[in-house]
Amino acid sequence: MVFMRSLFESSSSLFSLRTVCKKGVCSNLPEIRRIVASLSLQDVGFTNTEHITSLLSQNGFEKGGDEILYAPLDLDARYSIVMFILPAGSELPLHDHPKMRVLSRFISGSAQFTSYSRLQGNIVTLTRNELVCSESTVECDEDVENIHRIVCTEDCTMFDILSPPYDVHGDRPCTYYR
Repeated sequence: MVFMRSLFESSSSLFSLRTVCKKGVCSNLPEIRRIVASLSLQDVGFTNTEHITSLLSQNGFEKGGDEILYAPLDLDARYSIVMFILPAGSELPLHDHPKMRVLSRFISGSAQFTSYSRLQGNIVTLTRNELVCSESTVECDEDVENIHRIVCTEDCTMFDILSPPYDVHGDRPCTYYR
């Protein structure tokens, strides 16, 4: 958990208003990628994958269930840091991250990750359809892989950093697609 405290303390400077971001490229992105890529189960308070499965069972979640544990960890106007615990068989339906960059770290488990990139207007193209496993990091920016669906093939723990965060009353609401 010391690592998490360090991440929260550094988030402000990593996403400072002085950061130069143009067309989804941020001057501090390599540092953010390095931190996210090093996240482990222990950093978010779990000892092993059985610990996660036990937590899911204790809270009434069953394999194949579609209930997802969502834990907002840190949030301000520039970014949000959240953690998802998803049981095997659950899914995050096809949704978007408008005008946002997202770094998703799969800390445990595996999931089928299907993403689309917006070409122009409402025209999209399939970008990725693959199994992502524990210790994988997926990056989405404003235009690339910004619309995606995640289906868990095993109990899965996922850590997301979104910048900027969703703004349901502004120009960054989350849209779900069929």
